[in-house]
Amino acid sequence: MKPLLFFLSSCVFGPAFSFQLQPSVGVGVTRNHGARRTILKTTQNDASLEDVLVSESASQSTTSNGITATLFPATRATPSSSQRPLSNRQQLDEQYPQFPRTWVPIASTLELDHTRPNRLEFLDQSYVAYRNPRTSNNDQQQWVVMDNTCPHRLAPLSEGRVEPETGRLQCSYHGWTFEADGSCQRIPQVVPSVEQSAMANPRSCLPSYSTMLDARTGVLWVWPWQQDPLEFVGDEWRHPEGFMEGLILDPSIQNATEAGIMTYTRDQPYGWDTLVENLIDPAHIPFAHHGMQGSRSDAIPINMTSATNLGEAGFAFEWQDRTMGMMRTGEGKFRAPFLVNYNATFASPTGEAKPFRLSALCIPTRPGWSRVMVFSIPTTSAAAKDNTSTNNRIKTFKLGPIMAQLFKRLPTWGSHLLSNKFFDSDLAFLHYQEQLRFDDESANSNLRAS
Repeated sequence: MKPLLFFLSSCVFGPAFSFQLQPSVGVGVTRNHGARRTILKTTQNDASLEDVLVSESASQSTTSNGITATLFPATRATPSSSQRPLSNRQQLDEQYPQFPRTWVPIASTLELDHTRPNRLEFLDQSYVAYRNPRTSNNDQQQWVVMDNTCPHRLAPLSEGRVEPETGRLQCSYHGWTFEADGSCQRIPQVVPSVEQSAMANPRSCLPSYSTMLDARTGVLWVWPWQQDPLEFVGDEWRHPEGFMEGLILDPSIQNATEAGIMTYTRDQPYGWDTLVENLIDPAHIPFAHHGMQGSRSDAIPINMTSATNLGEAGFAFEWQDRTMGMMRTGEGKFRAPFLVNYNATFASPTGEAKPFRLSALCIPTRPGWSRVMVFSIPTTSAAAKDNTSTNNRIKTFKLGPIMAQLFKRLPTWGSHLLSNKFFDSDLAFLHYQEQLRFDDESANSNLRAS
């Protein structure tokens, strides 16, 4: 468990949350290190472009819970014999056929640059995300997500620019320009007489992806798969609403920026499975995070009982441990394949119950790397009524009134420094143990093959 949040949010902002994956359908914490290394060695430059996915007209709708969805139905273009890389959609289907087809929390828009393209990763694929300035308002900012490869010379579009007048994405290499739906809108090198036909060629267009923006948390979700997301409408656990259910308890929070929600995103030099397993392991907290959340003397045998059976949508468990000299009892959930969530209560020496809440979104970015997104959600007047105010949480840490005020006014960069310190404290353990596990599994695999 990564109670960085507890250290941060409990001291500073109140309840903490977070989000941004990868096993096979079994959804357990599976280790597929061999597959990781294979991906690094695989190149698609020699593959035929059998299909180019081109987005047609988009539809946009906003749900009552503040999630704005932009859907781009994909169609198959005429097959081409040219030697070009496969689209991200095709590569995901080929390399990860068993990965759960869910909406993916690709980024926190609270941390993305709103003025230029942003490079993002998911399952060893590179994407570009940018905000369309033509639809920029506080509640329904349209974020566009496309493959991060210009179809002309394969330059990264994340190094391009967004035209402020049109909201289109322009490649900074040769100036090719694309609409939000992926259609090519300008090829400067082509004479006017053939420009229209050149731009209409499917090979000149980009795959553009359906997105959902959760205004309450600032999370940008994307549907990167070949399948139509409407095929999974009935599966709540595949959708943002299912992942985020219960994370924001105050219904008055409808906009992350206005509510003062802050996020912390960090790339970790170890894989998704290692990240998730570490988050579900409270036993390491007293030692790996000594002095930041509790101390070594807090270590005790931990009772952890599975509350639900393992399934494709994840599992739940109950646990009890000790931290900062206080017993902590609660429930944890793994909402596969992204979210680890804790909801617990401290039994303080005075007998007053103190809440502890933590959520973490974990994203597999590339082999041997993952991304964690942590959310600090400040308490409101409504939440203060049930003893979850910032002042109550600060008292748990026995901070004086001056320190309490400093923590309450801590800027974003300050909270990020504290978060970095927390994640740094067990980084070496996780990185090197993963390397050793991979080497052992590779050796065993070679022995079995021989």
